[in-house]
Amino acid sequence: MSKVTIEVDVPQGVNDAKLAAKFSATAARVLTEQTVLRLYQDGEISAGTGARLLGMSAHDFIKFLGQHRASVFNYEEGELEAELIEAKKHLP
Repeated sequence: MSKVTIEVDVPQGVNDAKLAAKFSATAARVLTEQTVLRLYQDGEISAGTGARLLGMSAHDFIKFLGQHRASVFNYEEGELEAELIEAKKHLP
């Protein structure tokens, strides 16, 4: 895994070393989650890859998407409607 170093300024009001460490760890986790979420929404990665990058199961990744109001169905505009029209053609 390659590493990128990003600096995060801990707010001045955080004077406790333990809290500052927690702040940094939380910032790193949130940045990773949001980056994976954006890559998934932009169609750059699959749900399986997103799950793997976040160290979670596919089921948990789907729940993660729901918690962030992101669709598990990554369709381009109009693509889902076209599939529904095509599917209706094959109904008895």
